[in-house]
Amino acid sequence: NQTTPEALSELYKLFAFYIKYYPAKEKIDNKKDVINSAVAYISENLNNPELSVDNISAYLGIHRTTLYRQFTENLNVSPKDYILNRRMHLAWPLLNKTDYSINDIAASLGFSNQMYFCRVFKAKTGITPTQYRKKSRMKK
Repeated sequence: NQTTPEALSELYKLFAFYIKYYPAKEKIDNKKDVINSAVAYISENLNNPELSVDNISAYLGIHRTTLYRQFTENLNVSPKDYILNRRMHLAWPLLNKTDYSINDIAASLGFSNQMYFCRVFKAKTGITPTQYRKKSRMKK
């Protein structure tokens, strides 16, 4: 079982191809870089209903437990709650200043359905999006 120079040459070409077109992700070691990269990824994908802690950790090339630990240590919030909080901060002005339907607002913020959006909104604010909209418009 002897390897010929031609076979070895082809093997090296194959390795070169994979290195060029499928480079390994650069490992992020610095905690601040992990947080900054995660926050940037979340910002870019906030309206995507498929955004999840698993997606973020896969993108960063780290375990979801590591991501969770770094978020809680540096931002005092879990990655999931960070995403929900960001979505809520975008929901408030949409409810205040537009006439978009609750369903359209939910979809634009990456919620998979209106009911989930309403449940999260009420858990965060104590009132439903409809109640929030009415209350904020009464103040004007």
